[in-house]
Amino acid sequence: MRGACRLGPRTRARPHRSAAARQRTRAGKYLNGATPAGARHTLFPAFQPRYHAPRTMAAAERYAALAQAKGLSPTALALAWAASRWYMGSVIVGATSLPQLVECLDAVEVTLDEATLAAIDEIHLELRNTNSLD
Repeated sequence: MRGACRLGPRTRARPHRSAAARQRTRAGKYLNGATPAGARHTLFPAFQPRYHAPRTMAAAERYAALAQAKGLSPTALALAWAASRWYMGSVIVGATSLPQLVECLDAVEVTLDEATLAAIDEIHLELRNTNSLD
């Protein structure tokens, strides 16, 4: 499951608020009603409600289960998937603490196999446009 993951010379770890919020929701940070102390959506519950829409949370649960089945964290799965896209010039991470940064940097070593990529596609096809509030 681990191997060289080429992110390219333009890769930088720099936070982007909306991408970071989306990644943390999909990476399972708020699963099962969790409200981590100091987390953006804990501090500001009305902030970007689409990231807590039922479809978004259902997708997050499915991606987290897939990650667990593959022996990965949801964050590692998300970042490795992003890095696997041929059109990605860089992968932006949203770490706000040293442990989050370490987890994001460790994901550079993850290469997803074809079965995992197909499972991600299947989840996406079933639960597309998870940012919708409908």
